[in-house]
Order: sequence, then C-alpha cells, then structure tokens
Amino acid sequence: MEAGIPRNHPQFADLLSQKFLTADETRQVARFFDEKLKFASVKRGKITAEVAAVLSHIHRYRNESYHGGRVRPGILRTTVAIQLHLVCNLVQSLKPGSVGYSSGDDFSWLKERFDLSPGELWRDQTLNQVLREIMEVAEQTPDNMRRALAENLAARIEALDDTIDFISSETSLGKTAAEVIAAAHSFVQKKLASDPTYPPPPRGIEKSISESHIELARSIPSLLLGKESSVEAFNAFASADASLDLVEYVLGQLAVAIELQIQLEIDLARGK
Repeated sequence: MEAGIPRNHPQFADLLSQKFLTADETRQVARFFDEKLKFASVKRGKITAEVAAVLSHIHRYRNESYHGGRVRPGILRTTVAIQLHLVCNLVQSLKPGSVGYSSGDDFSWLKERFDLSPGELWRDQTLNQVLREIMEVAEQTPDNMRRALAENLAARIEALDDTIDFISSETSLGKTAAEVIAAAHSFVQKKLASDPTYPPPPRGIEKSISESHIELARSIPSLLLGKESSVEAFNAFASADASLDLVEYVLGQLAVAIELQIQLEIDLARGK
C-alpha cells in the first residue's frame, strides 16, 4: 500500500485480502497450544473444530501426566490410538507443497522398517503407504473405542457414588451428594490455600463444583455408544471426563483425610 499498488491488482489481491496476526496474537500462538489450535481451525480453517477440540483434550492429558503425574491407564490406549489417527490425517491434509531434505541425523530406522530413504517419504503414494502402516499398528475399531470410553466413565461414576456414601456415613458433613461435594470442595480450597500439594489439582478447581458434574456425566456412556464418529465420541467423553476429574479430586482428597483420621482414632484406642 505504501508503494501505491492498487488493492485490486490481480497479483496482490490474495495477499491484501488476508488478515495477519498482530504482534500480541503472534506471541500467544507461539506460547499456548490452544491458541495454535484456534489459529489453525478458526483463523485458517486448516483443521475442523471437532479435531481441534480432540487435540486440546489430549494436550490436557499430556500436561496432567507430565506436570501432575496423573494418567488414566483405562483410556491411555484409546487416547494414543485416536491421536495417531489424527496426526496421520493431519500429515495428509497439511503436507507442504514442496519439501527439501537435509539432515545429519541417523534415519537408518526408516530404511530398516519401510525400506525408504528420507527423500522418498514425501511422494504421495509412499507417504500414504507409511501412514497406513502406522495407523494399523494402533488399530482400534470405533466400536471398541466407544465401548472402552463408556466403560471408563461408568466405572468412575460408580466409584464416586461409593465415595459419597462413605463420606456421608462416616461424617456429619452432609447426607446428600450435593452437601458432600460442597463440603469436599470447601475442604480442598482451604487445604490448597494453606498447603499447595503435588501433584497440582486439575484446572478449574477454583470454580463452583456441584452434583451436576456427576449427573451430566451419567448419560454420556450410553450416548457414546450411539456416536458414529470417533472424533465426536471422544469429544463427548472428554467433556464428561473433565467434569468428573474435578469431583474425583475434591472427594478423593476429603476421603483420604477421613480415612487417616479414622486410622488415627483406631491407633489411639489401641494405645499406639
């Protein structure tokens, strides 16, 4: 524009129609994973909102495992399988138009496993063959995936009901689920304020937590079995998983404290 090139110049029309990131937006995209997803899905339209949501959920699992030491073995295989499929699909849809290759690294494994040199990998036919083989290794049928996720949620909801019964029967904190969860949340907030613990609590622990977090999740296991798309099923699961994670944390912290107090009373009664 400073050079006086008209906006309707045919060679610059595409360039001038683009909306570029501001300096602050660029820093946000460089720093935060969810901002990268927002850029790739909303601003550029390179990936769908559903795929972006799944990747965001998987990144949350990554952070909780890496920073907090928390990982759920029951969904680990399913999570890895869907991530591999998404990554392979992204390699196919986001592949660059041209590629140059130069590296001093040892890629002998590529020759041993696929009988390829690195330069051959970017041919369409060859790349698709490699991606198919990778996906076959993590093959998990949609039915098996949905069933595994549904069973995971159902088992956790049952365990939460048992924990609520334990707290209500062993204490005078409350008789209803709503009262018990409120007491557990208050207990955890006071504990974290005075003595931050490791591993850290899940995100959102400072917000309101209620019985609705469990009730909303109760319908998800049967809902998952009716989902045709693996991406849709995983998104529905992950939303319920995040809600249950919060309730599990506060109830678990209170239940452990109660069990320790019970054991202390037993020890005192025995004269220990």
